[in-house]
Amino acid sequence: MPGMSGLEVLAETRKMETQEYVSIILVTANSELNEIIDGLDSGADDYIVKPFKIRELQARVRSTLRMKKIHDELLIANKKLKEITTRDDLTGLRNMGFTLGEVEREIDICKKEGINISCIMFDMDDFKKVNDTMGHLVGSKLLVEVADAISSSIS
Repeated sequence: MPGMSGLEVLAETRKMETQEYVSIILVTANSELNEIIDGLDSGADDYIVKPFKIRELQARVRSTLRMKKIHDELLIANKKLKEITTRDDLTGLRNMGFTLGEVEREIDICKKEGINISCIMFDMDDFKKVNDTMGHLVGSKLLVEVADAISSSIS
């Protein structure tokens, strides 16, 4: 390859900041064990030595594509998990853990930039009385309505 070696291309590809996984099979005439180990340790998914049999290459491509599919499915599952763990399942609003982390991050940014910041917190006084007198279903409905009112007024 003119300009860059296969390992250099591999290193540059692995440095790229992307959610998409790039599968790489090194196809080379280098059959030395140390070269194979270096290629795999540098981030190649597979290594095939020339001359190769086309059926072997096809099988290795299928194997690598299976691994990419698993990687992509894992990314999707992680996104869903993050969403589940950062939102209240009743109201759909961000939960306290997420919100506190975001507030801390925003405060840090504002301190660095010299920008003022404001934060509003709501507390529904005596909300326990609603649950105790009218039941948890009514309390839940009230929480959802308050959350919807707040969301629609700030969106």
